[in-house]
Amino acid sequence: MGLPSEIITGLIGSSGYSGYQIDNSVVIGNGTTDYFTRTFAAGSRTTWTVSCFVKRAQLGEFQGIISSASQYELIRFNSDDTIKIRFNNKDRDTNAKFRDVGSFYHIVWIVDTTDGTAASRNRLIVNGVEQTFASSTNPTASENSNDWNTAVTHYLGSQSSGDQSVAGYLSDFRYCDGTAYTATDFGEFYNGGTNWRPIQPSGLTYGTNGFYL
Repeated sequence: MGLPSEIITGLIGSSGYSGYQIDNSVVIGNGTTDYFTRTFAAGSRTTWTVSCFVKRAQLGEFQGIISSASQYELIRFNSDDTIKIRFNNKDRDTNAKFRDVGSFYHIVWIVDTTDGTAASRNRLIVNGVEQTFASSTNPTASENSNDWNTAVTHYLGSQSSGDQSVAGYLSDFRYCDGTAYTATDFGEFYNGGTNWRPIQPSGLTYGTNGFYL
């Protein structure tokens, strides 16, 4: 796409600076081979957390953020600019639409099928706000993923091999295998609770397949 790397301070802008600066982002073009892959070992198939910052450069397209090989587990932007989180082919699609191309979104996807509350087993928090869903199928208690955290290819920045890439900037990507964290482990509100910014996480457990990019 020929776009430059960006720096995130606060969410963006010196007025929101928290003392934690995210220095770089990677640009991934839609419908390209710009994505990362990783083949996992056997990890938790019930519990994990994904945290990342995404700045969109294109709207109105299916755009994957991270996906398992089968696409039975994933997080993506839908073509109507909502966000889908999927666990074992059970979907939750947000009520909100995400059409800001001028700022980074902080996206936190939390899966914990051992949670006693069905609606808390597959969650999405964007810029510190817990999302509600227009359509939703919850995992059953202690349900295992289809192939997430198994020894198959996982795609970061795309939904599959060169298909439906994220089309924008991706930064500060953290995957924690086996632990359900929440958004306040990675960011905080400021300006009286009206804006969201990143913080330096501490004490995170990344588990068997976890990573920080």
